[in-house]
Amino acid sequence: MVRYKLNGRGYKIHDHGKFSRREIKAIVMHFTADNTTLELLNERFKQMKEKVNEILS
Repeated sequence: MVRYKLNGRGYKIHDHGKFSRREIKAIVMHFTADNTTLELLNERFKQMKEKVNEILS
């Protein structure tokens, strides 16, 4: 399990599973080669925050 910072400034490995640190780094680099994934994650996070605010209002 990897927690990726939505500001694009890194990640933290919480569980390696069967992967080495080097393999995890390669996977993260693959998914962050452009900003598409980060933009999608940020948009989804924004939508979730809006829904929470609707529910709590």
